[in-house]
Amino acid sequence: MRDWRSVVMYSYPGAFVETAAELTRMYQEQGCDVMITGHSLGGYLAEVVATSVGLPGAGFCSPGPGFHNGPGTGFGFVTVNHEADSIGNHNHAFHVKPPVYILDGGLLMFPWTAHSMAEMAKHMSKREDWTNLNAVAKCSAERPRIPVRVFEGPRSRRD
Repeated sequence: MRDWRSVVMYSYPGAFVETAAELTRMYQEQGCDVMITGHSLGGYLAEVVATSVGLPGAGFCSPGPGFHNGPGTGFGFVTVNHEADSIGNHNHAFHVKPPVYILDGGLLMFPWTAHSMAEMAKHMSKREDWTNLNAVAKCSAERPRIPVRVFEGPRSRRD
């Protein structure tokens, strides 16, 4: 419940960030490369941790953390949202960087479909050449058929 309250009631998820920082240190001391990812609330938390601890990664269908982001620039972190996702696009302007928007399936999807991780995984399977470091560049190379934009940011459509 604490993490849900951080989005709805605006409290900072400090305990989560501290635990993630400790785990990151532990694995990095063992020689592991560490990145963070999450969907929905997990994507929000992933961005907060990435900007606080300095980790690369990706958030999917995630609302913008706003002032919960840490001091980092989010280098190596990307947010990927479906443009029709009303849940994931809550506070869309408050990500550390503009999200990458997926347009597959169009803008008239049911909200629960546009927010579904299973649906996002299906869309991302068409983009196997994407990484957290090149997603924006890959979008910039694409030209969506319909230039309609609900939000600012790079777009990709592969129906």
